Amino acid sequence: MVKWLRQNSLYFLLIGCILAVGFAAWVLGNDAKAPSERETPPAPSVEVAAPPIETETAPVTVVMPPIIEPTPIEEATAITEPEPETIHYLLPVDGAVQREYAVDCLLYSETMGDWRTHDGVDFAAAVGTPVRAAAKGIVCEVVYDRLNGVTVSVQHPDGFTSVYANLAELDAIVQGTEVSQGDVIGTVGETAMLELSDPPHLHFTLLDGDKHTDPFEKLPKGAAQ
Repeated sequence: MVKWLRQNSLYFLLIGCILAVGFAAWVLGNDAKAPSERETPPAPSVEVAAPPIETETAPVTVVMPPIIEPTPIEEATAITEPEPETIHYLLPVDGAVQREYAVDCLLYSETMGDWRTHDGVDFAAAVGTPVRAAAKGIVCEVVYDRLNGVTVSVQHPDGFTSVYANLAELDAIVQGTEVSQGDVIGTVGETAMLELSDPPHLHFTLLDGDKHTDPFEKLPKGAAQ
């Protein structure tokens, strides 16, 4: 037996070396594994309890603003325009009617040699006769008209405008002058080319706004007729 063991000791030694090498390789192989490949114990599970859901909502109090009653608007006081002043008129010159007012019929014109309307009244008067304002007012125009000659217009408080044409050359009267009834605003002339063949006269016109009207609606009736 002893002899057999001595004869085979070499084999036993070789087997031992092989076993030692294999064990060493197994140990090294486990140490060389990556940390990720190593088995790790499972993490303990943690239960998280959600907060309870409140199903009831606290009541919200809404404060309404006070209702403000609208302030009643006082009725506006009606603004009425003042009534036109009632004034009286006088004849601008002392003379008879030479040619009457005619818009609905035709009168013969010696100067023009035809039949035509006449928008005013011609009062016969010698050249140089003073011409008076028929009523108080303000001189609103002083012009030289190619047909009617030197012309002065006076605006009166009642809304009417009196127009004095065929005057002589003007001296002092100017636009904007305030005149009283009877103030001299010029003298009779011969400057109206439209009536140059007629005897000397004052061509007197009366306007209601911008509309011609019969001067004897304001002038004293019968005074010069």
